[in-house]
Amino acid sequence: MQTLTDPRALLDPNLPFNEAAVQLLDRVVAAMFLSNDSVERDVAHRVLGEFKNMPNAWTHVAFILNVSKDPNTKFFALQILEATITTRWNVLPEAERNGIKAFVTSLVIQLASDEEKQNTEKHFINKVNENLIQGVDSNRVAGVGVVQDSEERMARTLAYVCDGAFLRNHRESVVEPLDKQTNKTSCIDTLKLLVAISGAGHDETFQICLDFWFSFAETLLHEVHQEAKKRQGQRNAEGPLLLSPDAGEGGMTPAELSWRVKEYGEVLNEVRGVLISRMAKPQEVYIQFDQETGEVTRDYEVDTAEVSLYNTMRCTQVLLTNLGQMETQRLMLSVLHMECMQAPVQGEQWNSTSLNRLCYSIGSISGAMTEAVERPFVVEVIRSLLNLCESMRGKGNKAIVASNIMYVVGQYPRFLRAYWKFLKTVISKLFEFMHESFPGVRDMACETFLKVAQKCKQTIAASHQEDERNFVLTVIENHTQQTEVLDEKQQLLFFEAVGHIISATPAGAQADCIAALMANCLNKWSEIVEKGKTNAETLFSMQAARQLVQIIRISQRLAKSTGSAFTPQLMRLYGEMMEVYGVYGQKIVTEVQRGGASRIKHADVKCLYIFKRETLHLLEVYADESLRDAQAPARKETVKELVGQGFGFRCRDNTPDSRDCEVLALLAVLMSRLDTHISSVLPVIFDYIFDCTLQMIKSDFQSYPDHRERFYALLKACNQHCFSGLFSLPSHQLKAFVESLVWAFKHEHPSLAEEGLQVTYEFLQKLIEGKRELLNDFCSTYYFSLMKEILLVLTDRLHRSGFKYQTLIFMALLRIVGFGLVRDEANGLTQENVTKSLIDLLSRSFQTLNHKQVEAFVVDLFNFCGDSNPTRFQQHMRDFLISLKEFAGDNDALFEAEREEALERARELEKKKRGQVPGMTPQYESMVSIRNMED
Repeated sequence: MQTLTDPRALLDPNLPFNEAAVQLLDRVVAAMFLSNDSVERDVAHRVLGEFKNMPNAWTHVAFILNVSKDPNTKFFALQILEATITTRWNVLPEAERNGIKAFVTSLVIQLASDEEKQNTEKHFINKVNENLIQGVDSNRVAGVGVVQDSEERMARTLAYVCDGAFLRNHRESVVEPLDKQTNKTSCIDTLKLLVAISGAGHDETFQICLDFWFSFAETLLHEVHQEAKKRQGQRNAEGPLLLSPDAGEGGMTPAELSWRVKEYGEVLNEVRGVLISRMAKPQEVYIQFDQETGEVTRDYEVDTAEVSLYNTMRCTQVLLTNLGQMETQRLMLSVLHMECMQAPVQGEQWNSTSLNRLCYSIGSISGAMTEAVERPFVVEVIRSLLNLCESMRGKGNKAIVASNIMYVVGQYPRFLRAYWKFLKTVISKLFEFMHESFPGVRDMACETFLKVAQKCKQTIAASHQEDERNFVLTVIENHTQQTEVLDEKQQLLFFEAVGHIISATPAGAQADCIAALMANCLNKWSEIVEKGKTNAETLFSMQAARQLVQIIRISQRLAKSTGSAFTPQLMRLYGEMMEVYGVYGQKIVTEVQRGGASRIKHADVKCLYIFKRETLHLLEVYADESLRDAQAPARKETVKELVGQGFGFRCRDNTPDSRDCEVLALLAVLMSRLDTHISSVLPVIFDYIFDCTLQMIKSDFQSYPDHRERFYALLKACNQHCFSGLFSLPSHQLKAFVESLVWAFKHEHPSLAEEGLQVTYEFLQKLIEGKRELLNDFCSTYYFSLMKEILLVLTDRLHRSGFKYQTLIFMALLRIVGFGLVRDEANGLTQENVTKSLIDLLSRSFQTLNHKQVEAFVVDLFNFCGDSNPTRFQQHMRDFLISLKEFAGDNDALFEAEREEALERARELEKKKRGQVPGMTPQYESMVSIRNMED
């Protein structure tokens, strides 16, 4: 074998790359890392760099890895492969790309299967994984059918979870034989083995098993439902199908409808037991038992992995409950009674894990049982927990039981609504928990009170014969007993909860109830403001500002929960509130002028800024909630009058850093609620708000992100609800509006660009369909500039995600002249001239295109723009873009709209399917969490 000595031989493409070349490469790499001669190191570095950049260098990687014994050389070979994937992928021929795919896949599987190499060559394996990740991140190996499964198998092998891979590969083979009764004994044995594996304590294995149990239970329940509909003649019935929990009731139980449910009943019960014993903690529970330290602690952070696991386990438990309500009930009550007997005896040594997981399971299956089964079950659970709470010793143990009580009662509003005495007892117990000092108990008590108030407000607000006095009045009268021990965030939840209850009282009594509830807050407000009138400096103190902010935030919560009933209360606050708003605003401007924009972040000035922000948010919430009723002209006139008095229209007089972006959010809500009522002040809004905000954000695409987001929301509201008013604006303001739309869809941030495109498209559609008489004047000014700008983003790879609305706008513009909606030869608004302009523009922009090719493309644009369905037009546009050199490579973004539509259809089907399973839909659409509240 010839020995090579000159490092430059590696760079000669005419020399064969054999074992001699690999040995030379080993020496060059060794010189790079080990040589003490700086000149030799420099030469080696230069040679290796040039070798890595050779177009065919990647083809030698496999040979280098097989022949070389030097770890550094192998690592260098992987660097060559990584560089090829990250920098040259799009220009490689398909055959070479397939070669790399096959090589990477084979190498990964080979390494994943060798445990010895995993222990001895971790550095090398990490580099291989990096190559694989580079391919996955760019979707470069997406077309290889075996890659996804191999990657998953590799990852599990690296973690030594062989049983996980086995279960994943054989999941379907366990379900399939269930179609044949002859195999039921084998299936039962296999499923029992899987139950044992599920309870083995290995988290990753459990998650794989959980996926199987969900699929298994879902398949069984679907079979039960189909058989029930067949027997009941409800094959096309919609909505949940409630099965009989007990054969004695004369209905059909799941076991009667499916022989599988009957035969596998024992297995299903064992699965229920495993899931109960391992149930994950829901997000609503703040108190946890640390098994390592044996201490009860407050959980401050949300564990997203555990929340995800809880959701999967909840759905699985719901399915299993639907397959056997009585079995689930008996199992849960037996575990509960055992815990209630053992806990008091064990005292401080008690491990609450089993009780916690049981209660999480009980709460998770809410709605899965019929009311007849649910009623005695929930009564027994809550009574047992209340008795346990009374008998337990130690604050930590009591806090654990209290958290379980609160979680369970919050999950069963249907039961609480039906039994007033029990509901009243629960609320009284929540008030009691609000006085507990253990961390997390008060938070949960306030959150649970709010959830109960939202779901049971009609029952709480109603008059009950057994009560001497209306319960609502008692709560309002004694509310300070609770609020005085709560912190600021907890108070907000409490007031919002009471507000929901007030909203269910007779309309004539709501204002008085709100006034009584807010009496102490108003007294504190008046005290602070009166002192401020005497000495303005007292108004600027952090303590005074924080107290005023809290009162405004309480008002927000009440406005949100009571709606228009809050109007009298707002009128009492409004005058002084806006005076303080103005004083604080002037103080902020002075501080910014004196110390720069950073002064806003200082604690003393930040309090003033927060007051302004919360004031605007109060008005936004009030307008949004109180004006939902279209038959509320009086309230609309009231709000219009408030707007006319001015609450922040002097934005243009402030420095950019001291302008409130919440003004824009408030205006967007006012436009959506007031419609034409606000059109008369539209010029004022543009003059004092719109123009100065546009100047802030049009210099770049990044600065003032909060203002930018709310500004485009304002554009959308203005277009949707004040469209006619736009054409009453002076020409320079209408021009500013159109330019704002263009600036919006030129953003590289996908969500902002998408919103700008949607508003532009809706604007054109409204103009074409509702303002045809103005179309000619509009097009004479803006047609060609809009056409140019939309083509600019349409042919820009950075804006590919907006393809759907870009083409719809382009199509609408072509229709205007193609259908003869506008024909103005003086301004070039004819199909012939637009065709010529497009051909000229595209030919100049893409000089590599053949002129005839461009002509054919533009002619077909007009041929297809008349279709009622834009699919053909979009496909024609997509084909043209893909043919451009600038669009070579990955063009998946051009198909993003179709992909999103398909995903949305899949989500709707899944939602509909789950809606037919009792208990599958969560009790609360949005999570009430004190963690998410601002300080």
